[in-house]
Amino acid sequence: MSSHLAKLNSILDDFSLTPSSSPAGERERGILCEFTVVQNPSFMEKLNWNSSVKKSTTRLYVRMDNGTISIGSVGHIPKQLSSGPFTVIRQGKKDIRLSSINSAIEHTFIFSNAINAIECHAAVHLIQHINYLQNPDNFPQTVYEDKMFSEQLEATLSYAQDMWQLALWHQLWPYSHLLEYLTTASSLLQTPNNLHQIHAHLSEIYDEFYPHAMIYAIDNIPSKENVKFYRASYVALLVAKLKALLTHIEYYITLAP
Repeated sequence: MSSHLAKLNSILDDFSLTPSSSPAGERERGILCEFTVVQNPSFMEKLNWNSSVKKSTTRLYVRMDNGTISIGSVGHIPKQLSSGPFTVIRQGKKDIRLSSINSAIEHTFIFSNAINAIECHAAVHLIQHINYLQNPDNFPQTVYEDKMFSEQLEATLSYAQDMWQLALWHQLWPYSHLLEYLTTASSLLQTPNNLHQIHAHLSEIYDEFYPHAMIYAIDNIPSKENVKFYRASYVALLVAKLKALLTHIEYYITLAP
């Protein structure tokens, strides 16, 4: 596997560890999703969203490796959004709203197309999940009581359903059980004693899509820390979400009698 996938592998292999560091002499690497957006658009910008986004130089960055959301202009160092963590809501086909849990701060963003809005929505859910997994002492006693697991499973199913049609995954993988197995896993969560079955369904999908998870080098994002950035593909985002679910349920499997 290409060496530039190493950072993605480190994220997928263990969410609960402290952030990985690069070997001495090498640049730190970050993996993210990048979007061209209009932030807090006016009424006229919303009305003419296509033209507004095309003219925009604003970029929104959702980093998987450190769980941050940043915004900046082309050629400028991105600034991390303050007052996180955030909840994320899709307001329409091409716009989302980020609301701070700890304050009244809100940010609305419009995107160039529905796929980018869906991807951003899914990426924010992923970093919420990763942050949650880093504090297992706060987990409830069983996965059936764990609201975060059920919410993230449903969010992954929703992402897969959207991409199945809009990104034409149904043509790329016509024989895949992606939607079937995610739906079954969600159903199995409604009754107890199904930990291993849920894990088996998630694991099979993960193994199917992992070889297709790609990231691509980005050379135009300045950084104070001289970070080398890579952009996750749609499938890489799906795989990361599946890995987070597997890591989550494996915690409960180890506790099961």
